[in-house]
Amino acid sequence: GSGEYTIVTVSDVTGYRELVVNKESASGDIDDDTPVSIVLDVASSGSGTGGGVVAQPPVAFNIGIVNDFPVPNTAWTKVPLNNPLVDTESGFDSAENKYVVKKSGVYELSWDTQVTNGTGKLLRNMAEVKLNGATLGTASDGFYNTTDKLHTSLSRTKIVELDVGDEIELFIFAEYSTGDCNARPAGVNLSGHMISS
Repeated sequence: GSGEYTIVTVSDVTGYRELVVNKESASGDIDDDTPVSIVLDVASSGSGTGGGVVAQPPVAFNIGIVNDFPVPNTAWTKVPLNNPLVDTESGFDSAENKYVVKKSGVYELSWDTQVTNGTGKLLRNMAEVKLNGATLGTASDGFYNTTDKLHTSLSRTKIVELDVGDEIELFIFAEYSTGDCNARPAGVNLSGHMISS
C-alpha cells in the first residue's frame, strides 16, 4: 500500500548495508510504527544513481609473454613480460617489463613459470617476484637426482599490501646440465587482484 517511509538507522556491516525504517500507513495496510529492517547486498546493488551502494571497482592484472625466451644457466633473469591479458588500471610498463601499482590496497599476487630443457637435465628451477627491487617471495624446485628432468612448472601466491607507484617484477632461475633452457608462454605469467582497499 501507499504511505511514508522514515529511515530510522543506517548500519554498515561487512558486505551489507542495513536500513531500519518506520512506515506510517496512509491506506491502513500497516497501522503501527513497528520498525522494519531492510538488508541490502552491497555486492549486487550496483553503482548507478538509483540510491544503491557503490561497490569498490575491481583492480586486476595478468601479464604473460608472447614467445619462448632463453634462460641462462645459473643466473637470475628478469622475465620479459610483454603480453598484458588483463590490466584494468593500465599499470603495465611495457618498456620496463613490470607492473606499476595504480591503486593502494591489499592484493593477492600470483606468479607462474615453466621452463624446458630439450636435451639435458634440469637440476634446479626458481621463480621470484620482486617488489621495488627487493625479493617478495620465491618458488623453488630442486631436483638433483639421476632422473632426467626436461621441464618443470612453478607457482606461488602471496598476499601483500601495496601502495601507488610500487613496482612488481618477475625473475626466473634455472640450473641445467647441458643444452639450452627456455621459458614457455603457456606457463609464464604474473597476475594480481585487489582484495581490500
